[in-house]
Amino acid sequence: MKRNLIIILACLCLAVFSANLSMAAEVFPSKPVELWIGYGAGGSTDLPARTLADAASKILGKPVVAINKPGGGSSVMMSELKVANPDGYTLGIYSTGGVLSAIMRQVPYHPVNDFDPILQYSVYQYGLVVNADSPWKTFKQFM
Repeated sequence: MKRNLIIILACLCLAVFSANLSMAAEVFPSKPVELWIGYGAGGSTDLPARTLADAASKILGKPVVAINKPGGGSSVMMSELKVANPDGYTLGIYSTGGVLSAIMRQVPYHPVNDFDPILQYSVYQYGLVVNADSPWKTFKQFM
């Protein structure tokens, strides 16, 4: 009987301790999230990123603050992001420039191994255009 009472008390203590641990766990996010953009304000990467930040702020219930960190085709921002605290409060826009920078010159990050993609939200459309009055109407003619 005494042994059963000890087991029951031990289970109760464990349950209370576990409940206190789960109540002490931080709910994410508990503070603003930063969204780093490797280009200047107002550009083709900045504008959609700010739209994404606004939408995420509404969903998360905390501000998602867009911060421009231009330079080096976004390699400056990517270099800082690599050493940022991996706590989920610092995100970066992973653009083509950051990958190309790593291919064309030495940078302090690896474009694949050092980052974990969590969302694709935009794709750039590229094209080759000529003046409407030019003699070329197709790519084959141009070549």
